[in-house]
Amino acid sequence: MKRRRIFTSKRNRRKTIIIAVVSAIILCLSFLIFIRFSPVSFKEVIPDVPEQPSGTEGVSEPPVRYKRLETEIGDREQIINILEVNLRSPEVDIRPILALDEIHGYETTSSMVQRRGAYAGINGSFFDIYGQPMGMVVIDNQILTSPQGYPVFGITSDHTAFLSEIEMKVYLDTGNKKIGINALNRLSQRGKTSILTRDFGTTTRLSRDALNLVIGNGVIEKVVRSSRPVSIPKGYNVLVSTGKSVEYFTQLKSGMKAKLLTLTSPIKSIINAVECGPWVVRNGREAVPLNDPWTGPLNTREPRTAVGLTHDSKVLLVTVDGRQPGKSIGLNGKELAEFLIGLGVNNAALLDGGGSTTMCVDGEVVNIPSFQGRERKVGNALGIFMERKSAP
Repeated sequence: MKRRRIFTSKRNRRKTIIIAVVSAIILCLSFLIFIRFSPVSFKEVIPDVPEQPSGTEGVSEPPVRYKRLETEIGDREQIINILEVNLRSPEVDIRPILALDEIHGYETTSSMVQRRGAYAGINGSFFDIYGQPMGMVVIDNQILTSPQGYPVFGITSDHTAFLSEIEMKVYLDTGNKKIGINALNRLSQRGKTSILTRDFGTTTRLSRDALNLVIGNGVIEKVVRSSRPVSIPKGYNVLVSTGKSVEYFTQLKSGMKAKLLTLTSPIKSIINAVECGPWVVRNGREAVPLNDPWTGPLNTREPRTAVGLTHDSKVLLVTVDGRQPGKSIGLNGKELAEFLIGLGVNNAALLDGGGSTTMCVDGEVVNIPSFQGRERKVGNALGIFMERKSAP
């Protein structure tokens, strides 16, 4: 009996130790999971806005919420800023802003937002040399530049947001035939054609051999073969043809009828829009490519800017700070997609990131830009415009 009691006692102690060890492991794992996915710090700001009319759908929700999240994702510190926009509120809108209000130009995000009187905003889409947008831009129902096959974020005439790829075709109608044009207000590669309007600037900005057709009043006013920039008169368009395409357009002469036709699909009645970079989330699932011509590799942790649409039709404008050890490392594409899906995002796409990533709210830059410790000048921004309560 004594030996049995000793054996039983040892076995009980062993069970107790095992239970204690397992409990400690579970507790540690739970703590780590909590640290990994729970916010270290959270801040939310709701701006003052006019009271909405009775019966307005979404009246119980504010038009804009600003949220700041300091957390850990991927075992790294992250600072994430979120602007949640409820477009069911009639007094809020989202519109692109061009740097210096021109297709070509550079300006900081905060300067654009303040200059145009927006409540808040983020840096916009990718831009090329001289700040020219690389994709589609629509402002106040006017198509300024043509799309390039990436998802386009925009607002329609019924005040709803969309995120969709848009096909746009531009033709020159000479009466006898319709001739396809490759781009609107963007100089194409050699062998391609572009239509440049006065929105592009006062000249074609092209310093290589090109055939230029100056078109206005429904006719070809002038044909200019030049290797220097050609003037774009007010009220006129210039068709620029280079490389092999020049031979095709030499058949067109001064005085011939010419009219521009523009067709877009599938979205109708676009009021404001800007073309994004690649998809991050599509139909509720991760859709991030491993690499992209505009963004580069997406498996590295970088500062990110994204726009997303939630299941309940809200717009999320999101910035993730990066390249700042001890503060915020940044997210790779997969991590960003998982984070956005966790917020209820159904579709999302990247905007320009890296040193361009910037968010400002109510006159203040709220993130930490990674470009030499200050804001980088960019080609465009997305602004949130809103009426305010008048001071008592």
